[in-house]
Formats: sequence, C-alpha cells, structure tokens
Amino acid sequence: MQDANQLTVSEPVLRKYPADRVATNNRRVLIINTGGTIGMEPSETGSLGVKSNFLASMINRLDELNHPNMPLVSLCSMDPLIDSASISPDDWIYFARTIQKYYDGYDGFVVTHGTDTMSYTAAALSFALENLAKPVVLTGAQLPLGHPYTDGRQNLASAIFLAGYELVIPEVCIFFNRHLHRGNRCIKENSWSLDAFGSPNFSPLASLGISVTVNKGLVRRIPDPVASPLRVFTRFDRSVVVIRLVPGFSDDLLMLLLESSSQASSPELLGAGKTRGSVVTNDADVTDATDVGSPDAGSGATEGLACSAPPPLEGRARLHPARGIVIQTYGTGNMSSRRTDFIHAVTKAIDSGVVVVITSQCVRGEVRLDSYDTGEQLKKAGCVSAGDMTTDTAAVKLSYLLGQAGLTPNDIRTQMEADLRGEISSRLDRNISDPRGTPAYLKPHLPAAATASSFVLRGAGADLPPSLSIGHHSQF
Repeated sequence: MQDANQLTVSEPVLRKYPADRVATNNRRVLIINTGGTIGMEPSETGSLGVKSNFLASMINRLDELNHPNMPLVSLCSMDPLIDSASISPDDWIYFARTIQKYYDGYDGFVVTHGTDTMSYTAAALSFALENLAKPVVLTGAQLPLGHPYTDGRQNLASAIFLAGYELVIPEVCIFFNRHLHRGNRCIKENSWSLDAFGSPNFSPLASLGISVTVNKGLVRRIPDPVASPLRVFTRFDRSVVVIRLVPGFSDDLLMLLLESSSQASSPELLGAGKTRGSVVTNDADVTDATDVGSPDAGSGATEGLACSAPPPLEGRARLHPARGIVIQTYGTGNMSSRRTDFIHAVTKAIDSGVVVVITSQCVRGEVRLDSYDTGEQLKKAGCVSAGDMTTDTAAVKLSYLLGQAGLTPNDIRTQMEADLRGEISSRLDRNISDPRGTPAYLKPHLPAAATASSFVLRGAGADLPPSLSIGHHSQF
C-alpha cells in the first residue's frame, strides 16, 4: 500500500509555450498529477506502470494547449506517483491541502488520477473543500497518453479547457469522454470502455460536442469569497464498512460486525479512549495530517487535521468495531423479512451510536425506506436513507461526517440526508415529476436555444478538435 507519510509534491512548473503565441485567455490552470493510467507506460512484460516524468513531457507536446483560447498551464506532480487502487484518505487530505496551498495563484485545477477510485477521491474533495469558488476537475484515461488512440489526450485537453473556462463551474467534477459530471454523483460504470464514467442520477454539468453546452441551472452558485472563504476539512474516519447483501447467503460475519460495533461504547473493547457522541474512539487511532507530508497551507482555513484509522491487525481479539456501516440493499431499500435477528442486531448497533446508511444495489433510482414493509423495518430501527446518492459517495460522506468533531450520531444521521455539496437531491426535487413520471432533475436536456439554463459556445475553430470549437456566446 502506498505510504502517504512519504508523499511530497513538486513545485509548479509552467508549460513550455511558443514564443509567438498570442493568448486571448489569460486564466491560469494548475495540473496536479497524482498518477493513473494516463501517465503510465508499458513494462517489458506489457503491464502498465507509473512513470515520474512521462506526463510532464507529454504535456509539452500537446499542440492544442497552444491555442489562444486555452488557459496557461502549469504542472506539479506527487512524488511518488500513486496507482489509484492504493489511494487512501491520507492522500485525499494531501490533495486537498495542495489545492489549498495554490488556491490563490490559479483560476482552476485539474487533477490527473487513476480511474479505479476516481469517484471516491472526487467525493472526498467535494466534502473537504467547502465554499469552493473555482473548478477542480479530475480526469484520467483508459489508455495511456502514449497509446496510438488514447482517450487521455482529449480528456486532458478538455479538462484544462473547462477548468479555465470563462463561465466558472465552482465544483469538484470528473471529466471523461466529452462530459463534465459533478464528482460526487459519478461512478465508474465500465472498466473496458473509453466511456468509463457516468452520473446515473444526475445530468452532466457540461457536454462537449460541436459546441460547449453548460447546464447552468445545475451548477452550484459561486460563494462570496469574503463572506464565505474557502475552508478545508481534512478529517476522515476510516471505521466505515460497506456491505452488499446477497439473498440467502450466510451473514454470520455481518452479524459479528454488528455485535462488535454495538459494543463500541464499552471502554473494555477499545481501551482508554474519548467519547464522540455515544461512541468511544481511541486517540491512538488518529493520525495527524501534518505527519502526512502536508504542503504548507495556502488560502482558507483548515478544519481538523486528522484521519482516524483502525488499529493494527496484530493482537486484535475481535473485529474492529465500525462507527459507520453502509448496507447495499435491494431495490428501494429492501432486505429479507425473515431475518428478525438481523433487524435486532442493526437496532442494537444503532442504539449504541453506530450510524447505518441504506443504499441500493440498483445503479439508478433512489432509496425510499417507506416503499415496502421490509424497508419500513429498517427505517424504524433508525437506519438512514441515502436517497439517490451513489454508494461510493455515501461511504465517503459518512467517513467525512464521522471525522468532524462535535457531531453526535443523531447529528450525522441528519446530515447524511441533507444536501451538503450537491451529492443528494432534496426530497422535493425527487418528487417533482413530469406527466410521464420522470423526475425533473433527470429530464433530457432541451436544445440550447429553448432553455435559459444552458450556456453555449458555438463556432468551428478549424485548428481545434470539434469538442473544443470556440466561438461567441449565443445563449446565456
């Protein structure tokens, strides 16, 4: 596993530009290279591995970045670069503080990242960066930049373009295959396609084609930098478990986890600790983020500097208790009605202070615990509905809330169902339907000329790929 304690970041270096370049876009974008397929090269055996200077050399060779409408690009890189399968909450903290350090010097940020866990990092950054007033766009590739038909070139150029776009999209986003998605609404849907990411319950914030269409009605408002300056939260609790139900299979391990977690308020289980709400945690489980090689703080305040972690496996007599459990149930939030002992164990864990969140195994739709009797039982036990949140985001959000000092389990349950960063639709929005029963927030986009919620750039820049065509504003 990547040792985040050894992670450092290089100083930003401005990309090399032709001496005769005449720029019409003077916005500045910083690329934060964390690793991933986009910057990998094949080894002698054919397997892909990260290469430290590969992305920097390729960026200097991307001619589309010389276009006058593209922003000025600088690059900094993590050292060592990280395979995204090895990403940890400590890395999320480091990425957030790197953005904080350079926040005042750039108009937007692009984070190159491996695709396997990109949705988790995007969700984590969305919660870590409160009052974000600038674009933070995560992107990557299914094929390395050196591949003959790589998707990385278009993804990277487009992400840079949107991060330096004059119509600011002040959100943590994922750009992939012509679409800009809200990061905490995204999932990786396909491991074997260039169209790898989707946002099943939320329309794209922007799409690139012959023109650039921004769904302005979905973009979050830019906060007042004076009244609401950037705040960086860098505390995530790792004591969160995600469980997927399978009909009829043994759930002995889950029952053991619930039993261990329901005893988490007992000092005998964790040793001398401190109480958060009704849950005891051990100070030894908390790692100060200043020990993670954090860059010097830049703009904004930093809230909390810790990431709680379970103790080492050695000497652990039983399962380490979970402070939060996410259960992927069936349909709208259903489970077997035959397992009354399971409901009893869930109730006991919740009564002891464990937060239990219910998500669905369905990719689209939402959890409504009052739809069926089995879901109603979970609701009465005190389980929290994730609504239309993805399971990835629900787990990260729960980790984030558990890491915030002063929140009781009841506070966390309330916040889990609240919209903090656009990660969940309000119940009102989910109830608004058109005559066919389609929720309003999932309606197909109208043509740009027919809706005031779209912003379109039209034109046919012959020297740019079609998706980067530049022109005049025809709609606002």
